[in-house]
Amino acid sequence: MNTKFFVVLITVPNLAEGEKMAQRLVEEKLAACVNLFPEIKSFYWWKGKIEKSPEVFLVVKTIESQLEALKKSVKAMHSYSVPEIIALPIVEGFPPYLSWIQESLTLPKKTKKIRLSAFQAKAKKLAKAKPVLNKNKKMFSRKQKD
Repeated sequence: MNTKFFVVLITVPNLAEGEKMAQRLVEEKLAACVNLFPEIKSFYWWKGKIEKSPEVFLVVKTIESQLEALKKSVKAMHSYSVPEIIALPIVEGFPPYLSWIQESLTLPKKTKKIRLSAFQAKAKKLAKAKPVLNKNKKMFSRKQKD
């Protein structure tokens, strides 16, 4: 298995933002799984003084190919001007779990043919028709083959 796996740590100010972010990351296939810890207390330096805040902690499992898009998506959704987004490589893991992460984030190959709408089918048929000079209007139109 050549895929590199990561755990990404993110904090958000409240449960609503955490749940919205977790749902979106999974829906967009940027994360295979997001664990949400609803109540943590953070102590940190901010603008020259020590702050203390309740936060929600997200633990995200992803793969290297999704990491940049994940960071961009988190930044766009996040209410903090400097969000915590820390990616830690997974050095070792249970192989079936790592395979599940990879399979969850691998986009399926499009093998189904898309069914054309009636309008698209008619347009396609007309495009193949031979042009015919319309004598009344002195312009070309397309005549369908029957």
